[in-house]
Order: sequence, then C-alpha cells, then structure tokens
Amino acid sequence: MRVVVLSDTHYLPQYRTLLEKTVTEIAALNPDCVIAAGDVGERLMGFDAMLALLSRLPCPRLILAGNHDLWARDGLSSQELWEHELPRLTHNHGAIWLEGANWVSDGLGVCGTLAWYDYTGKDPAINMTDADYASNKAQIVMDGSLINWPWTDQAFAAQIGAAFSARLAALEADSAVREILVVTHAPIFMEAVVRKPGNYAWNVGNAYFYNLTLGPTVTASPKVSAVISAHTHEGVIATVAGIHRPIELRVIPADYGKPAYVV
Repeated sequence: MRVVVLSDTHYLPQYRTLLEKTVTEIAALNPDCVIAAGDVGERLMGFDAMLALLSRLPCPRLILAGNHDLWARDGLSSQELWEHELPRLTHNHGAIWLEGANWVSDGLGVCGTLAWYDYTGKDPAINMTDADYASNKAQIVMDGSLINWPWTDQAFAAQIGAAFSARLAALEADSAVREILVVTHAPIFMEAVVRKPGNYAWNVGNAYFYNLTLGPTVTASPKVSAVISAHTHEGVIATVAGIHRPIELRVIPADYGKPAYVV
C-alpha cells in the first residue's frame, strides 16, 4: 500500500504551476491513496481549485481542513465553512471528507482530524496563561481575526478530538484493519514541537501550533504505526514510543509556494 500525504498547499493562482507539477509527481508514484492534510487553499475558491487538481489522480483522495481553510471571508463564517461548505466541495470532487469518515483498504485504516490547537504546545518559558493566549490571539496570529465561530479554541479542539477518538476506536475494533495511519493538520506529539531560542514571535505562536491532548490517545493504540502532521511548515522526522509499538512521526515541511509531501 502506497499512501502519499501532502499539506499546506495554500492554493493561490500564482502557485498553480508548482502545484500542477507536484500533482504530476505524485501521479507518477502510482499511489493507492492521496491525503491532503489541511490548508488546502486560500479562500473557498482556492480550496475548490486545489481539489480540482487533485481530482486528476486516479485514486481515492482524502481531505482534511486546516486553519486557513476556515478563515471567514467572502461572506461565509468559519462555522459555515466547517459544517457545510468544505465537506460539500470535497464530496462534489468525489473525494472523502476525512473528518467525517475513516478510509479502509487491504488491512490499512486511515483516521484523520484537523486536531485544532488547544494551547498545550505553548512554550513554558513564556509567562502567559491560557486566558492570555485566548484574549491576545488577534495580536499573535491571523486566526484571531479570521476565525469567527461560537467555540473557544479549547472547546472546539475537545469537540473534534472526541469525534476523532471515536473513529480511531472503530478502526481498532475492526478485525479487517491490521494497521492504522493517523493524519492530522496540527501535530499531536511533543516530539514534533519546534522551539526557536531567541525567536519570541515563533515561540509565543507555539500555543496555536499543536494539540498535544490527542497524543496519549494515539500512543495507546496497538494498531497505529505512523502519524503524519502538518501546519507548522517545519519538517520533523522522529519516532514516538507508543505503548504497544514505536510510531513513526513525520511533520511535512511544506510552505507557501513550496509544496511538499511524504510517501
């Protein structure tokens, strides 16, 4: 089974040629499945255009949202994007909305989630509380200005985390599934956390990069063998000590105009 995971494509018209080249490279790998791990496109038009490019691939395509995909613009709220528009476009392109369904083939189960940040990745060297990160969010990251749903970060993270945990448990209970690949937008392990000494802006932003709450749920799984994440634009390769087996960890180093994927 060959699975390709790409992320943070941030589709904009000026990136189209690069992204077409990336999709052509992926097609040459003859993957059994391709997963987009969030931040698919800028604005709903970009999300739609990137899914159209991915529809050239003759294999199942599994789609996750990233925080940029949920920015409220063009008259749509973040809640409307999350609950209706992004799943609708995904289905219109014949792809699978991975936030709502697992994918199983030939003994492999894929379980995914946006894994919204919940401040658990905050830098302990910075003297800010969770309340500080919530109240000052608009001064630190664009999400503070462009995410306009009714939930707090921690409440939304808990809500979708519980749904993810239930989907993971379903794969664990499925006797046809021998191995599980977990894909998240925000990284979920401490081994993925990147600190940059002396870079205050980066380190204060760490609160909005990670959801370490989900890590223990995944490490407790006897079937999870790999976790692929995105969001930070910082590549990481590590091994996490799962309770039952070592877990391969990758964070995809994609950035604006710099497509990247892992196989």
